[in-house]
Amino acid sequence: MKAAVCEWVIPQNGVAAVYAAGQLGFDGIQITEQGGREKGFPLLDPALQEAYRKATEESGVELQALHLWSLCRLAVMLHPLDSEPGRIALDYIEKSVESCVQMGIPKLLMTSGMMAQAKNRKDYLIFGRYMKAACDMAEGTGVRIVFESAYEADEIEAMVDLTGGRLKVCYDLFNPVRFHMNSPLEDIRYLAPTGCIDHYHVKDGPASCIGCSLLGEGIGGFTAAMDAICKSGYDGWLVSENYYVDMAAQKEYAGRTWEELAGADVRTLDRYC
Repeated sequence: MKAAVCEWVIPQNGVAAVYAAGQLGFDGIQITEQGGREKGFPLLDPALQEAYRKATEESGVELQALHLWSLCRLAVMLHPLDSEPGRIALDYIEKSVESCVQMGIPKLLMTSGMMAQAKNRKDYLIFGRYMKAACDMAEGTGVRIVFESAYEADEIEAMVDLTGGRLKVCYDLFNPVRFHMNSPLEDIRYLAPTGCIDHYHVKDGPASCIGCSLLGEGIGGFTAAMDAICKSGYDGWLVSENYYVDMAAQKEYAGRTWEELAGADVRTLDRYC
């Protein structure tokens, strides 16, 4: 397995975050679209693409995935595909697939959350149509479409089925606990044998479910979940989504810098990587 970090949990962003990930000891980084549509799709800029290429070469850090962090903060994926918001969403996805192809990023991740959170069966099915459209766009490009949600395990499996099995899953180890949905251990045992999990977001949290905890120090059952992941034969990416800057301001981590906290999680993940 390999360890990566989400760009949005460290203070650096863009190209600087690639170098920071390497300095922290991570093998990869899950990047954002740098504002996406509202910023004119910066990742399509050849100069910025070259800057990322240079950063990965110099740091040894891989671009693990492109996470459409800004897209899930728009409500466009809850509208029919042939509506004005739908056309915006489809254009957004198409340009993001193109960015991945041009930058050599193997995975494009979208989230049913924030403003794109499905609140009912209708929303769920519409979101599924976008996932199918994304898989159609990525067909033959080498880019894998991945989605993340707080759905129940059977709903996750059904979403994959809506795309004919082409869609893969980013499974978050703490979201089911934070949102009081299900047991991560039970979900892993249900989903892992289907082969649908592409990668894991790893994080932990306190009993209050407010803030984050170092991996294995919270109530998320991290160690048991990792045991199940290892037993499943998984050999992909573990991507930390512990919010290190925010954690450094938490009472229980007083006196520790965000770099020290990130380093502690790297050492924990190194036991599995």
